[in-house]
Amino acid sequence: MKDLYALYKYEIAENKDNTIDFVLMYNGVKIKTIHNLTPITEANISNYIKEDVLNFDQAIFLDARVFNDFNEINNRKIQIENSVFICNDGIDLHGHQFNDEVIFQDCIFVDGEGINFTNSVFEKGLVLENCKFYVLDIAFNDSIIKQEFLFKKNEFYGKSLQFLNTEIFSKRFILSDSVFNCEEFNFAFSKFHDSKINFSKNHYECKRLGFRRVDFEHSTIDLKRSEFEDTDINFNETIMKEGKINMKFSTFDNSKVFFKNADLGSSELTFSSIYYNSGEFNFEQTKAGSILFDRSELNGYIDLRVLEVDHIDLSNTIIRDVVDLDAGFYEVKINSMLFTGTRLLGRFIMDWKKNHVHSFIMAQKDTSIQEKADQFNLLKENFRTNGQYNDEDRAYVSFKRLELNAEIARIPKYGWFKGTWTSVAATLQKIVYDGMGLYGTDPLRVLISMFVVYFGFTLGYYALEISQMGDLINSVGVVDGPNDWQKAMYHSAITFLTIGYGDFYPTGICRGLSIAEGWAGLFMMAYFTVAFVRKILR
Repeated sequence: MKDLYALYKYEIAENKDNTIDFVLMYNGVKIKTIHNLTPITEANISNYIKEDVLNFDQAIFLDARVFNDFNEINNRKIQIENSVFICNDGIDLHGHQFNDEVIFQDCIFVDGEGINFTNSVFEKGLVLENCKFYVLDIAFNDSIIKQEFLFKKNEFYGKSLQFLNTEIFSKRFILSDSVFNCEEFNFAFSKFHDSKINFSKNHYECKRLGFRRVDFEHSTIDLKRSEFEDTDINFNETIMKEGKINMKFSTFDNSKVFFKNADLGSSELTFSSIYYNSGEFNFEQTKAGSILFDRSELNGYIDLRVLEVDHIDLSNTIIRDVVDLDAGFYEVKINSMLFTGTRLLGRFIMDWKKNHVHSFIMAQKDTSIQEKADQFNLLKENFRTNGQYNDEDRAYVSFKRLELNAEIARIPKYGWFKGTWTSVAATLQKIVYDGMGLYGTDPLRVLISMFVVYFGFTLGYYALEISQMGDLINSVGVVDGPNDWQKAMYHSAITFLTIGYGDFYPTGICRGLSIAEGWAGLFMMAYFTVAFVRKILR
């Protein structure tokens, strides 16, 4: 964070008519001049009360303490426009009960402690619009805001802006289109009562933007189109029953966003179309309805080791770093997770079984069979990169099964010939590729399938022999006299293993069966070799 507060200075000059010219400078360069401001003093401040409205326009408070000591502000509307406050020891309005509107528009606050509204009650609206703050602090700590709060198109360059332990009943709480360059902007321990909170289109260059342990009840928070630079955004231990936090179209440059141990009920967290340059997103032990990162560019670490989230959306997102779902010390419960069209240049850290990967992809409601297959294919490559070869195999099997099911689902669109051919080919794939060897990922299943095929042919030979539709003839004078079953087992083994001694040769239909078994044996042994070597060499 660049500390710009100290670079803003001012000069004043008194005119012959007792008005004041005010000059604002940044780093020694004049950036704004206001002419003919009326100085407000203890002697003339009461002159600005008109019909229970305390109204200042084109005024300058050379010593803002004049405002502090004025006792008639509580029951009046306060409207101050186009004015300047030289804050010195600060504007201290703590403990006040403001029974009417308080409005500051187009004002400049410079040089001093800032504005203190702590322990105050605002019965009507509070407006701070198009103002410039070059002061240390603005504090609303332990205050109660009952009606609309509007903080819009302002610039704050200072140390802190605080709403600690503030209770907010405003149906509309607007703090938007502003620039914040400060060390701390903090709402910790505050409570919003079903408010529509608008923080959109702000530029934050704060060390800390804090919402720790804030109770939002059923509020909605709009932070979209904001810019965060070198800012730590803290929603740790935040409570929200049912609402929405929206950060769409925002940019995060070297910033960190924390939602650790946040209980957000069924709320939606939206980070769609964001640009996340560097930093960290942390959702460790978070409970929420959904977390959406669709159509975003994510270049930093994302911790999604949530406690319980119904849906996570990473579709059409570019991921260049780690997305961590490692279920280490506790269960990471995600009901569905979507990453169709995701460009994975980084990697996912997850476990097929512990994260219930198959379940959270199959639980997707709005994706096609082919889209689900593509996601398993993406995970297959991810698991291979991570060296999780068993998980790679599981993802590959799911990918091939869904890819086949997607092809079967397209059969009604084909013509008779192509549809019939596709149907037959799909059936053979299910039997041979999937049933016999899980698409070459399970050598033990292939070995068992080999024995099943072998015994199948053995039974075939035996049945042909006893039905006299074929026979296995001794051609070398075997004298040990094997019975029909023994001959069938022996000939089937020699043929299946493609050894072919020739001591028994088939006749009748057994010849055709031997040809088929020789081809099947050759195929099954090759299938087993590929599956076995694949397991060993990785």
